[in-house]
Amino acid sequence: MTILASNNLGATVVSLRYEFGEYEVLPDQRQAFKAGVEMALGARAFDLLACLLVCRDRVVGKAELMDQVWPGMVVTENNLNVQVMALRRAFGPRIAITVAGRGFRFGPPVTLLGVANADGQDRRQGKSRRGQADNTRLAEPPADLSLPDKPSIAVLPFANMGSGLPDDFADGITEDITTELSRFRSLFVIARNSAFTFKGHAVDVRAVARQLGVRYVLEGSVRRSGGRTRVTAQLIDAVTGTHLWAEKYDRLVADAFDAQEELTLSIVSAMAPQIAASEGGKARLARPGNRNAHGLAQRSSTLQHSQGLSGNREAFDEALRLAREAVSLDATSAFAWRVLAGAQWLQIYFSFAPSVQDALAEAMDASSRAIALDAHDHFAHTIKGLLSLLAGHGVAGLQSLRRAHELNPNDAYTLVWLAFYEATVGDASRAEKLGLDALRRSPCDPMRPGFLLLISGVYFSAADYTAGLQYAQRALEEAPGTASSHIAIAINCMGLGNVDAAKAACDSARQLAPQLLESRLAGVWPSPGSSYHQRAQVFLRAAAGVANSRDN
Repeated sequence: MTILASNNLGATVVSLRYEFGEYEVLPDQRQAFKAGVEMALGARAFDLLACLLVCRDRVVGKAELMDQVWPGMVVTENNLNVQVMALRRAFGPRIAITVAGRGFRFGPPVTLLGVANADGQDRRQGKSRRGQADNTRLAEPPADLSLPDKPSIAVLPFANMGSGLPDDFADGITEDITTELSRFRSLFVIARNSAFTFKGHAVDVRAVARQLGVRYVLEGSVRRSGGRTRVTAQLIDAVTGTHLWAEKYDRLVADAFDAQEELTLSIVSAMAPQIAASEGGKARLARPGNRNAHGLAQRSSTLQHSQGLSGNREAFDEALRLAREAVSLDATSAFAWRVLAGAQWLQIYFSFAPSVQDALAEAMDASSRAIALDAHDHFAHTIKGLLSLLAGHGVAGLQSLRRAHELNPNDAYTLVWLAFYEATVGDASRAEKLGLDALRRSPCDPMRPGFLLLISGVYFSAADYTAGLQYAQRALEEAPGTASSHIAIAINCMGLGNVDAAKAACDSARQLAPQLLESRLAGVWPSPGSSYHQRAQVFLRAAAGVANSRDN
C-alpha cells in the first residue's frame, strides 16, 4: 500500500504505517511490531488485520472479510473466527470488535503515517523501529458512530506523572469527574470502562472522539512536587480541534480533593453552560475522611472492574478483603461501604460465598450504610437493587435500580442491569432500548461481553431465542472461556429445539466453571422467582440431562 509524493528531488515512494498504542503495522512490508519488536503473525491473521485497518472507519461484513482474506476460496465462517481469535490473542480483545448481525470493526484509535523513502524501501533502523524523518500524517476518516443529539464527552484517564503519586489517585480523579458529569441529563457521557481502555497510551484525541462517538474530550494529568499536588486538564472540541478550556490547580497534598471538586465544577461550566445553576449544585464530591481507607477502597473497586467477567476467585477474595479493611479504617466512608457491597455481590453472583445468607446480610447492610452516608451515589443504589433482586425482593430491587438510573442516566452498568430486570420482573417494553443504550454509552467497555449476556437474557425473557442466542454467541466471541456465555447459549438453543447444541454448550460450561453450573441447576439465578428463572432452569436441566420435577 504505497503512494507517490513529489518534492524537489523528484518522485518519492511513501509507504503507509499505522500506529495504535504500542503497536505499529506496515502493510506493504507485511510487518507488525510491538514496542519496536517484530511480532510473529500468521499470513491470514495479518491479511485480516490489514483489512480491518484499511476499513477502520466502518463495520466490515464477514463475507467481505472472507473474500479479502481468502480470495477465490470457499471457506467457512469458522476460519474467520479462528483468525479473529488469533488477532485478539496478539493485540488484545479490542482489536476486532464484534458488531451484531453486521461483522467486525477495528477497535483502537489509529494514527496513520506515511514513511517516505527515495528508493521505495523502508529504511527502518534500530530498536525503536521508527520511520525516516519524512513522516507524513494522513487525515483520518470519520467515525462509524454518529454524534448524539446532546453535548457528548469522554473523560480520558488522567496521566500519572509520578513523583510518588499512586495510580489510584489519578484514576480516582478520572472516575469522579466522569460520575459527576454523568449526573446531568443534558449531557451524553461515555462510561468509565470505555474511557479507561485508552489508559497508558499516547492517543490522538480526535481519533478517540471518533472511536467513542463524542464531540468533546477531556484529558489531564496529576503530579506531585514536594508537598503539593498539581492537577492539569484541558477540554477539546474534537470536531474542530479547538481547545475550549484549560486550567492548572496547585494544592497541598492534604487539599487534593478540594482541587478535584473545583476541577469538576470548572469542566461543567465550560462543557455545559446550559445546565441550570440549580443543577450545578449537585456536582459536589465527598471528601474522604481517611485517605488510607479511600485508597484501599479504590484498589478493591479497580479489582472488581478489571476482573468482573473473569470469575477469578482469588481476585474477588482480595477485593473483599481490601473493602473490609477500608471500612474498618473509616466507617464514615460511603465509597468504602459501597465497594464492600459490590465485592460481596460478586461473591454471591459467582457462587463463591461460603454462606449466601451471611454474604447477603453483610452486603445489604453495607449498601444501606453507603446510601445513608451519600444518598446521591447512584452505584450504591444499583448494588442495593441487585442484592435485593438476588434475595427475591423484586419490587424493592427494581425500585432501587430505577432510582440509580434517575441519579445517573449515563451509567452503562446500571442501564444494562435495569434492562435485564425490567425484562424479567418489570416493564418489559423498556428493556430492549435500555440494553442497547448501555452498549452505546460504553462502546469499548471491557465489561461489554457481560452487557451482551444481559441483553441475551432480555430476549430470552421475551422468548425470542434467536436473538438471545445471537447475543450470547457474541458475548462468547468477545470473551472466550466464559461459562455464563455457554449457559446462555444452552438455554437459548434448547428454546429453539437444538438439543445437541444445548448439551454441548452445557458440557463446556461444566468444564469451565462446574460450581457456577451446579448453582444454576440448583435454582440460583440472577432473577429468582420470575418466569425467566423458572424457564431458564427447566431448559438448562434438560440440556444437562437432569430430570425436572415439573414442567414449566
